Parts: sequence; C-alpha cells; structure tokens
Amino acid sequence: MISQVGISSPEKQNYPRKSKARYLNIKYSGYAALTLGSVCGITGLRKVRFPYKMKVHKYSAYLAGISSFWHLGAIKQWDKIFSKNND
Repeated sequence: MISQVGISSPEKQNYPRKSKARYLNIKYSGYAALTLGSVCGITGLRKVRFPYKMKVHKYSAYLAGISSFWHLGAIKQWDKIFSKNND
C-alpha cells in the first residue's frame, strides 16, 4: 500500500501568510491612492468648475502621491526596515 506524504512546495515556505493587519494596510492604502488619484484627475479637467478647484486638485495630488508610496511600502514590507528585530 502506498501512502502519501505531505509535500510542501518551496513557494509556500518562502511566502508566509499575510497577517490581517498587513492585509488591511495594503487594502486601505490602495483604496486611498485610487480615490485621491481619481479626485485629482477629475478636478484637473477643464469642464469641472467650482470655487476652490485648484486647491482641491493640488492637495489631492499630494495625498495621492503619499498614499501611493504608503501602498508600495506596505506591499514591499518596508516596515521591516524600521522595526527593531529584523528577522
């Protein structure tokens, strides 16, 4: 009789499961970047007119850039650079 032995693939060993906090960090930063980038794009259109259009456009562009770097850092796990115990 042949019995199957659990074979673990090397891919699963190198990539442990994401923690819930890390997953939520990636999720929320991605939605923030997408939303703020859309606001910036919409306010950049010529036909859109309201009193503080340029201020909204400028600040949404800054915040979109910041949230994009936050999203990239969450994906690439740049928080390990700043943690004390580097595993």
